Amino acid sequence: MEGTQTPSLTEQAAAWLVALDGGKADLPAFEAWRDGDPRNAATFAQVAAVWTNLSDARSLASTSPPVPATQPARRMSRRRVLQAASVMGMVSVGLTGTRLWARSSATTAVGERRTILLRGGTRLDLNTDTTVEWIDDADNARVWLNRGEIALDIAHGAVALATDSVKANLTPGRYNARVQGPNSILLVLAGALNTPGSSRVGAGQQLIVGADRAMVTAEVGGNERDRTAGWRRGEIVLSGEPLDAILTDYNRYLTRKLAIGDPHLKAIRIGGRFTSNNPDDFLAALHASFGITVRQQGGLTVLYSQPHKIVPA
Repeated sequence: MEGTQTPSLTEQAAAWLVALDGGKADLPAFEAWRDGDPRNAATFAQVAAVWTNLSDARSLASTSPPVPATQPARRMSRRRVLQAASVMGMVSVGLTGTRLWARSSATTAVGERRTILLRGGTRLDLNTDTTVEWIDDADNARVWLNRGEIALDIAHGAVALATDSVKANLTPGRYNARVQGPNSILLVLAGALNTPGSSRVGAGQQLIVGADRAMVTAEVGGNERDRTAGWRRGEIVLSGEPLDAILTDYNRYLTRKLAIGDPHLKAIRIGGRFTSNNPDDFLAALHASFGITVRQQGGLTVLYSQPHKIVPA
């Protein structure tokens, strides 16, 4: 009934808010509850607005003498949230735009990089063609990598990172996360990560998780670390990979894609450092070392082994 439903929703909303504040909430379950009924979202917005107003009041009170270390500040209990909600009454749903726990998002275009600084001291570097969402909690930020690749420098606190295939808790350190086809690849440069039901993954290791949630942990060599450092500088770092694999990676940064016109070129192996969003030096190196020429055809830059094999566009 209507008379008994509202207290129940308020109780649920307060419980979710306390769990989120303590970093113990199951985020997919919370989002399913919030999005499952407009009344749930509205009630949560009202309770969260109360929480926000009380947090602001506590911030204003911080000009008073500090509480001694023997009397640590306490998180608000669910009962206190409910009491505050009953005192302040119904808060306008129009305040939902400022409610806590709303995701922010950013997207980079092909060839673009972007840096985002979170309040807790975490730095997110977004690589080309990447979409990421986050909740900027200073103590325990939450990041969702939906597409592409990010690097994370975590100064303190923790970050909960999620892709379509994996969830991981990251301690302070340096990380790289990439969604590559059905796989998620999490590289630990410094620090450690843990996933539900799996062992710890430490520095110098990477976790590869497939669409079937199967997890493989492997040691990482210097080449992979160089590649990660390189993309953050706008470079593509090659360490003797075959040409077809190189073009697959290079094309992530290019609006005009590279293609192979002579199949036998696929096995050529190349090393070096090149600008990621401008392949001119790369193509010049191919020509100088292997006599490879290029032709602009149908929106592609096509590679050939001999000039006489070039066909009209």
